Amino acid sequence: MCLVVVVRSRRPSSRVLCSLVSAALLTMGSALYVCLRPEDLLLFRWAQAVGVTEEVYSVRVAANWLAPLLPEWVIFSLPYALWVSSYMLAVEVIWYRSPSTSKYVWLTAAPALALVSELAQAARLIPGTFDWVDVVFLAITPIIGLILLNVSRD
Repeated sequence: MCLVVVVRSRRPSSRVLCSLVSAALLTMGSALYVCLRPEDLLLFRWAQAVGVTEEVYSVRVAANWLAPLLPEWVIFSLPYALWVSSYMLAVEVIWYRSPSTSKYVWLTAAPALALVSELAQAARLIPGTFDWVDVVFLAITPIIGLILLNVSRD
């Protein structure tokens, strides 16, 4: 008689990890944006329109101590890079292990649009504040993301 014992790895799959990291990056970027960005942004008008102004401001007051401790690039550039990274991981989850070139088109779509939007701000084609730090973050974020996605394959 032969007894076969199957030991299942407790390590979550790459797809699950990508989902969790994507959600964490989206949450961190959003928290930085909501808690530390100036109140004249469109987001705060949206908060007022949906009736959550008090909740947003209570979170901002609780996080107020953090702003002087962080460099400006963390407050003004990092959220965008975190959102782009979150998007890329979400696309990886959707197109998991697909060899399709369409996957790479979708993976690079948001980073490319973000970079084009930043450059359009510089040319004053769209409203917003152009920032070279944003350009650097938006240029290197997808490169790092693609490298990490290729390294982390099962």
